[in-house]
Amino acid sequence: MMHRTKAKLFAGVLLAAMFMVSGAFARDKAKAKTFQGTISDTWCGMKHGMMKNATDKQCAIGCVKQMGSKYALVAGNEVYTLEGKEGDLEKLAGEKAKVTGTPTGTTIKVTTALVRRAKAPICGCNNGNREDIEPIILRTAMLLRHGLSDATVARGKHV
Repeated sequence: MMHRTKAKLFAGVLLAAMFMVSGAFARDKAKAKTFQGTISDTWCGMKHGMMKNATDKQCAIGCVKQMGSKYALVAGNEVYTLEGKEGDLEKLAGEKAKVTGTPTGTTIKVTTALVRRAKAPICGCNNGNREDIEPIILRTAMLLRHGLSDATVARGKHV
């Protein structure tokens, strides 16, 4: 009988420990956030000027590799120091990116860093940025969207 009581007590303690550990993992996971901005370096921050005649990408990489700076994310008026995934950050230097990680003050421990692409409109009717769309694809998308033919557009029927 005493053996069963000890076994139940042990099982209860083990179960409680499992819940505590899983709760700790859930709290850590919840701390991860996604930030959007431009990959830079901590020395230059928002304005690159340390390396004359260099692109923003070249300047950020040069400051990190040659001057001991760290990669940074410029998001609005904030500059966050990035820790981890330096290889990914080097590829994204000077570009707009989405960075996911755990923030602590103005530092982000990076778990993923991806290039941020703007959504391209399917036609120019919404006055969006169309630079990344091939002209033929743009024309076809516009025609399909509005149910028009090439002849209708050529006659000026599309406003």
